[in-house]
Amino acid sequence: MEAQDQRNFIIFMVVSILFLFAYQALILEPNAERRREALEAAEVEREAQAAIAPPVELAASIPDALDRDARVSFDTASVDGSIRLRGAMIDDLSFKDHFQSVDR
Repeated sequence: MEAQDQRNFIIFMVVSILFLFAYQALILEPNAERRREALEAAEVEREAQAAIAPPVELAASIPDALDRDARVSFDTASVDGSIRLRGAMIDDLSFKDHFQSVDR
């Protein structure tokens, strides 16, 4: 390498290293700090919601749970069940071709 090329290479390396340090200090660290603060705020909010939310009541039996909310029934070739309208959750599902034992 000639002296001019070595000088240009050293200048390039110094500028590149300075750019990387500046990028980390000015861009990455503030973003990481904001992300950390958002996660902490979300955790505090989740804890507050958990403290406020009433405990979940479990139904005594499946028929009681099915009668509690309005539902839309469905029946296909391989599955049947119902969808709870509040929350649009499929929590009653039966597979027609699945058996509990080897005997049909």
